[in-house]
Amino acid sequence: MAAQLPDFNTLAEAMRASANGLSNAATEMEKMPNIPVVDMAAQLNQILLELRDLRTGLGEVRTELREVRTELRDVRTDLRDLRRDFTRENRNNFARLLNSKVTNNTTPLEALLALDGQQIQGFPQTSADIHAMDNAAVNDLLIAFGLPVGGRINDRKNMIRQHIGLTVL
Repeated sequence: MAAQLPDFNTLAEAMRASANGLSNAATEMEKMPNIPVVDMAAQLNQILLELRDLRTGLGEVRTELREVRTELRDVRTDLRDLRRDFTRENRNNFARLLNSKVTNNTTPLEALLALDGQQIQGFPQTSADIHAMDNAAVNDLLIAFGLPVGGRINDRKNMIRQHIGLTVL
């Protein structure tokens, strides 16, 4: 039996038809995004990407909000401390004003508050009591006022008198 030879005309026609078919298929594939379901999937993917970005941004905002809350708490604490200090200073300034009117050693003194806002233990009742204070009592009072404790005892007693508002004695 004799071997059959290929028909080149048939082969060429089939290849032309295949090339046209592939070209037509490529053209039609380019139109796929126009199908609502395919386009919607692309849009949903884009929305998901944007949601991820928003979630990341929201996490950063939450972190910053926590930092702001912490700073606000610190400011509130500082304001409360300032209010306490101003109240103490106003009270002490009023006591100094009253003490500035003392005219003799036996007139009662108005007590000042310590730096912590508490009554000072051992605060002298009169100017004569300041004169009678020993070294340890003078230093304790100066420390309660936040004043230095160095120097001669009479100089430190004068510092106490000045600090509490005594002007004459």
